[in-house]
Amino acid sequence: MVGILPLCRISKNVFLKALKNIHPEDSSMYCARHKYNNFRKVYPDPKLKGLYWDAVRATNEFDFKHAIDSIKSVNKDAWKWLLQDEPKHWPLHAFDHHVKVDHVTNNMTESFNAWIEKSRQFPILTLLEYIRRKVMKKIYKRFEKGNAWESEIPPMVRKKLNQARKNSRHIQGLSNGDKYEVYDNERTCLVNLDKKTCQCGMWQISGLPCKESIACIHNKQVDPLDYVDPYFTKSAYLRTYSGRINTVEDSSAWTIVQHPTILPPKKRSNKSGRPAMNRKREADEPLRKKKKKFVVIHCKFCHEHGHNKAGCPQRLENQGKMIGELINY
Repeated sequence: MVGILPLCRISKNVFLKALKNIHPEDSSMYCARHKYNNFRKVYPDPKLKGLYWDAVRATNEFDFKHAIDSIKSVNKDAWKWLLQDEPKHWPLHAFDHHVKVDHVTNNMTESFNAWIEKSRQFPILTLLEYIRRKVMKKIYKRFEKGNAWESEIPPMVRKKLNQARKNSRHIQGLSNGDKYEVYDNERTCLVNLDKKTCQCGMWQISGLPCKESIACIHNKQVDPLDYVDPYFTKSAYLRTYSGRINTVEDSSAWTIVQHPTILPPKKRSNKSGRPAMNRKREADEPLRKKKKKFVVIHCKFCHEHGHNKAGCPQRLENQGKMIGELINY
C-alpha cells in the first residue's frame, strides 16, 4: 500500500515501529498537546510553555529553529528533552505536504469520545451498534448538507479565505511574473503562484492560500478560489460522504448459523465503588460546567409565578389582616 497515514501518538511504541516496517512511506505525527503535558511535568516554567507552542506551530524551518534555539537559551535540558523525538514527528512545518492539515493535536479523537459519551458504559456489541447508527446518520446528513451548497468552495473554506484576504490588505510585493517578493512587517517572503508555494510554509501545509499568497493573487487580478487545493472543494466533500452504511434488520430476523457459542469474558475483581465513566482530564484542562436548569416557581396559594406559597405576598397580607382582627377582637 502506498499512501500517507498521519497518526497522533503520545510517544514511540511498538505500533509505530510495526507501521514503519509495513508502510515505510507513511508519516506519523505525535500529538503536541500530549507531548507538552509530558514536557510540563519535568519543566513547568511558563516561559517554556509559550516557546514550546511557538516551535510546534512554526510553519517553516526557520521559525522552528528560532523557537527551539530560544528554548535552548532558557533551559538547555528542556531543549534536549524536546529533541529526543525527531523534529520530523511533531512540529507543524514537518507535516507531509500531501496531507493538507494544520492540526497539531488529536482533539478530533477527544471530540469522538464526547460524541459517544452516553454509550461508553454499554456492552461492546451494543456500543458498536450505537456507533453504527450515529455514523450512518452523520454521513447521510453531511452528504445532504454538502449537496445543498451552491458554490464549489465550501462555506468554511470561503470563510478562511475571506479572513486571509482581510489580513493581506497591508501586504505589498514585487513581481517578476508568477514569482513574488512579499514584504510583511519587515519580513520578506517568496511566493510562487505556479507551484502554489509560499516561503512562510502555510500554503503548502494547509492547502489554502495564505495572506502573503493572496496579496500576490490580487496583484495578478485572478480569483483566489482557483488556488485552493482540490481536497477543499464540494466535489471532494461529496466523494468523502458518498458511501452509505447499510441498515440492519432486527436480530430476530437474522439467519441462524452454526458456530461455536462465544462465552462472555471472565469477571474481573471489581474495585469498591462505582466504575469511573468520565475520562481522565489533564491538570490544566478546564472542567465541563453543567448547565443550570431554571424552573419557574408557581404559588399554590395565588397561582402566580415567581414565588412559592411561603413567600406569597397575598397570603402574608391575608395573615396580617387575620392577626389584626384577632387583636382588635
